[in-house]
Amino acid sequence: MSRLLLALSILLLSFISPTLSFAQYVQYGGVTTAQPERPALVEKKLLNPQNNQFVDNLNNEQHTFLPEQEVIFRVTVTNVTQSDLKNAAVTDKLPDILSFVSASFGNYDKNNKSINLTINALKPGESKTFEIKTKVKAANDLPDNVFCQTNLSRVTVTNMTDEDTATFCVSKQVLGITSELPKTGPGQTLLLFILASLFLAISLVMKRIIFLEGR
Repeated sequence: MSRLLLALSILLLSFISPTLSFAQYVQYGGVTTAQPERPALVEKKLLNPQNNQFVDNLNNEQHTFLPEQEVIFRVTVTNVTQSDLKNAAVTDKLPDILSFVSASFGNYDKNNKSINLTINALKPGESKTFEIKTKVKAANDLPDNVFCQTNLSRVTVTNMTDEDTATFCVSKQVLGITSELPKTGPGQTLLLFILASLFLAISLVMKRIIFLEGR
């Protein structure tokens, strides 16, 4: 009963004094009362080429990326605690269909197709933002149908992790447009010639009839 009263007292105290963190009470008198909240949050967005605005996701009706077209992501990490944070590890994992171009911060791991960086310090409420430029692979490396992919960002501070994703869609060719004009075979050419000759003959006959009626 005493442990239950202790847990209820701590919970009530947290509502009365919101500046106090549950992390202070993880171990109190040998009793685990609550788990600490994530100290940092990550937000993942990508650039919509239609309006140059960063959005959470893009479905195939909003925009479909084509082979070798640039795809730009923005990652924002925010300290949501009331104390300084140190050594926030950020990882961004690229899907296989994208090739890495550049990043405003961090190092690119070619083997894992990931961008990695460490934010040394973040003050309470402070955010750090960086951008990643990629491009869609060549058409030969893409399937024929329209498909969507997800790009994942992760931040880890003191063994606590937050993740966010941005989804986009890719097509091998422009939707609704064929890659080449229909070919005209010998049979079609002969048919067109016959029809043209027939129309010409009819026109000459009509002109002759009109001429005779006018005499």
